[in-house]
Amino acid sequence: MKINIDSETAIDTILKSDKNIDIFATDQYIEAQLGFDWILNVGLQMGPYCNRKCNHCYGDYGPDRKGKAKPKIVSKVLEEIPEAGLIGLSLGDGEPLRHDNKEVMRLISEFSASTTDFPISIQTNAVFAKTLGNADRWFRFLRDNGFDFGENGKLLAISLGEGYDVHHKNYFRAALAMRRAFPEVNLSEHLRFTVLGTDGLEIDGDSINYVYSALYSAFQDKGLPEVKSEEPGKGDLLNIRFDFGDGLSFMTNHPFAAPKGRARSFPQMDDIFPIKTSSIEHLGFSPDMYTTLYINHKGDVAFGLSGMCVKEGRYQGNIMEESLKSIKEKISNDPVYLADKLGGLRFMYHLANKIDDFKIEMRSGCDICDALYSNTQLVGEIRNHLDQEGLVKSYKQYLEEAGLPKKVQEEK
Repeated sequence: MKINIDSETAIDTILKSDKNIDIFATDQYIEAQLGFDWILNVGLQMGPYCNRKCNHCYGDYGPDRKGKAKPKIVSKVLEEIPEAGLIGLSLGDGEPLRHDNKEVMRLISEFSASTTDFPISIQTNAVFAKTLGNADRWFRFLRDNGFDFGENGKLLAISLGEGYDVHHKNYFRAALAMRRAFPEVNLSEHLRFTVLGTDGLEIDGDSINYVYSALYSAFQDKGLPEVKSEEPGKGDLLNIRFDFGDGLSFMTNHPFAAPKGRARSFPQMDDIFPIKTSSIEHLGFSPDMYTTLYINHKGDVAFGLSGMCVKEGRYQGNIMEESLKSIKEKISNDPVYLADKLGGLRFMYHLANKIDDFKIEMRSGCDICDALYSNTQLVGEIRNHLDQEGLVKSYKQYLEEAGLPKKVQEEK
């Protein structure tokens, strides 16, 4: 199904669906999702080996796991990013700034030097800043090999919280070393803290006090920071700006840890995410707009919204056997991917139950996604069903059964 649609029209149509659920039934919405390339970013997974075993990690990464990003795989990915039409790169799912990753980070830095203002996000636990000298060496290494944090889109995202076994002084050393290596950088734009709640599951007053105390202790020579925040609810996203004066400020954001991986064993889990039998009513209508191609240490390529989405049923090829562009095109034409984009997990759950009585014991929608995409046989049967019945026809039947009108009067 080939549709010509510009990005501005597509984005405008999809954003309207947040306020008006009837838009999901319109041809304009279907054209916006199917007619525009939403696969825009690539994520290089640095694990599953990691230098910390954080208790909330969705991937169960840590020092006891084997597998890390390989230079030959990373080199091929970077070489093929432009031809594949990808416009952003993130490093995570395992710590990037480890000594055994230096060759990979050299390749990333050289790629950065060759692509001005290309967005690159380095997600770190800040263990690399255990001493100021070590932090200085890392930032000089990145700078000397071509990485410039002063460019648009370059970001160091530091994860912190009581789930991390990292001293709060590391955050100060990381910020100071970044400023020493890049004296003109605006830290409020290129350094961000992502803070997990005290119990790793939700954000509450205790976790706000934790990050406040940690950052205040780290930057006490700057005086008491002004904190602008609101008390969040469970699972809400909270942004706090810490302003230390002299143009030095940081934005933090607070996601909640998904109830998976090691977090499944948390005693608070039953109160926050009680176990229940899955049903379609547990899932919202809104699919997400953008998709990332995630590449693991073996070169396998999968699509997803984050690293936690990567499951066996989402892998579509290996970068050492095919080009990144051809894998992306394969995914873009895959009826399962298109169904996911068109109707999100709710539509996929509907299709799974058309084929089989798909029910699981779940805590959140992520559990449904995990179970579905881990079942490669079921994913294959959904693909065959869509090939036979037609994607758009199946989607409209799903909307009709969901109670949405088949036709919605056009906005004037």
